Amino acid sequence: MGGMCPEGQEAQRGFLRAILIGCVLSVFTAVLEVRNMMVTIGTFLSYDASTPVAVFLIFFLGLGNLAVQRRWPRIALSPAELLLIFSMLIVANVLPTFGVIMRFIPIITGLQYFATNENGWIETIFPHARKWFLMTDADAVTGFYEGISKGKAIPWAAWVGPLAVWTVFFTACFLFILSLVTLFRRHWSERERLAYPLVQLPLAVAEERGGARFYADRLLWLGIAIPFILGSIKALHWYFPVVPDVVFFKHIPIFRNTMTITIWISFTALGISYFMGQDLAFSIWFFYLLLTLEQGIFNVTGVSLRQPVAFSEGRDIVSSQSAGAFLAFILFAVWESRASIREFVRAARRGEQGDEIFSPRTALVCLGVCGLLMLFFMRLSGIQVPVAIFLLVSIAAVYVGVAKSQALGGHVTGTSPVSPISVLTAFAGTHHFSPSTIVGFGMFTGVEREVITVNAVKLAEKRRWHGIFPLALVLSFLCCLCASYWMVIKLGYATGANNAHSWLFRSQPNSVWNFVRETIKYPTPPNPQAVTFMLGGGVVYFILAMMRFRLIWWPFHPLGFAFATVWFVISVWFSVFLGWLAKTLILRYAGVPMFRRMKGFFLGLILGQILCNVTWVLIDMALGTRGNDIFWW
Repeated sequence: MGGMCPEGQEAQRGFLRAILIGCVLSVFTAVLEVRNMMVTIGTFLSYDASTPVAVFLIFFLGLGNLAVQRRWPRIALSPAELLLIFSMLIVANVLPTFGVIMRFIPIITGLQYFATNENGWIETIFPHARKWFLMTDADAVTGFYEGISKGKAIPWAAWVGPLAVWTVFFTACFLFILSLVTLFRRHWSERERLAYPLVQLPLAVAEERGGARFYADRLLWLGIAIPFILGSIKALHWYFPVVPDVVFFKHIPIFRNTMTITIWISFTALGISYFMGQDLAFSIWFFYLLLTLEQGIFNVTGVSLRQPVAFSEGRDIVSSQSAGAFLAFILFAVWESRASIREFVRAARRGEQGDEIFSPRTALVCLGVCGLLMLFFMRLSGIQVPVAIFLLVSIAAVYVGVAKSQALGGHVTGTSPVSPISVLTAFAGTHHFSPSTIVGFGMFTGVEREVITVNAVKLAEKRRWHGIFPLALVLSFLCCLCASYWMVIKLGYATGANNAHSWLFRSQPNSVWNFVRETIKYPTPPNPQAVTFMLGGGVVYFILAMMRFRLIWWPFHPLGFAFATVWFVISVWFSVFLGWLAKTLILRYAGVPMFRRMKGFFLGLILGQILCNVTWVLIDMALGTRGNDIFWW
């Protein structure tokens, strides 16, 4: 105990209270997000790495804690407890909608509900599907999509089997990711000193003296006011058309209407860009414009891929280049961390505890056991053993790449530019795969988008939480998972999933299972065009990385090239440009002191958009309004 820092002692004494609060708020997060996507259909409260509900809750929790600290200091939450709660909420925020629940439930139910004689799923897909992964009770699925009359019981028993199977798989994935991030944490945080833009706000809220300096910053409140007022005017326009509308985006057709360029104001992206490295923020918008120009030239000259790839987002060729660049980024990330990984393995052999959230030995054992469990589930779904092994390795690689990219660029670079299944089918084709393997591809679509915990692990470093921290995250994960199950099923039978978010519950399952049907019926050879452009993108990344390492003045970060065609960047590139421009002008003409002074303002921009979105979603829910979409992420 003598070597434990005071903050660590506080965390040890108060962790039960913090974990209880975190679990309760995780359940609240699940209920709020699911109801929003299934009934209110308002502004997104979660999209990949963004955690608006977590930020909303920690902001008001910190504000309330500041008041308690002044009146009853003995019962106030410590900085360590606040950070533990926020770490739990990071996990909870991503689970209920696009991260996990509303991706897999529509897929496991949609095969049964949307199957018709016309689409051919019954004869093409059903014979090869492993039933324990799917909802096969036709009456239960129909009731879920169309609703049931009041007084009729929800058929919970029909859901128990599939949800139990997927819960074990998702929990194994979560622990697998947590172990992977632990393996790389020291190198990224202490040796590379990555920016971790998404942890700036919770660290400010939980600073010493209860965040008093943070909440007293007038620039913070000015930053909050701008997006909150503008967003509220737009929200009021929804209720009262006489109020003028505020337009935050415009699509401009270019290259003979073959594509569009989007001007979109996202205050969260603008604020996060202020905390990125200057070279990364510059490279994101620069390479977006460059690759848009390249794709436009291909469009007007008639050059296209003969076999479009699943990660293209409508930009087949340049998306293939970015995918190759991201694969090169992953290889570089592993290679640069090799010394730290060797140290970690040596520490595990010696049985050292270390200063990670897991001991090194526990992390490696967990990584191996959970990896084998994931492999077992893939094989159980019908995927051939060599393909399952490839998918496991490639999914782990994508987890590493997305974790590091989030540590560099926050939620702007929080979505993988590449799908492991797309890479596999581009390089190997599909003619060697069994029909059950292809059906397995459908069931595991998007599994690489599961919760990434890199920001939570960053918040835990040097706090000596050890076993407390992973326990808290797992409890938050399970509480949110179960609450999300309950809310999705309850609302499905009450209002009909057909009336929920159209892309999640209708377009997504139809897209996935149509892809599976087409792939089974029409096997394809390898895609040499896509492979060539992916390899070319990898070479470009290598050149950019080498130039960055050798030339101090080199302005480009190669990660910007890898993310230039991700849908999120396509939407918010202009906001990233504004953030980069503001930071450049402040540093050049006002200096570092003003840069530090202005941090509160840009944190306020992030907070203002989040507070506006969550506040109006709550108002819309109370008033029973539907479709009031203010800001997109």
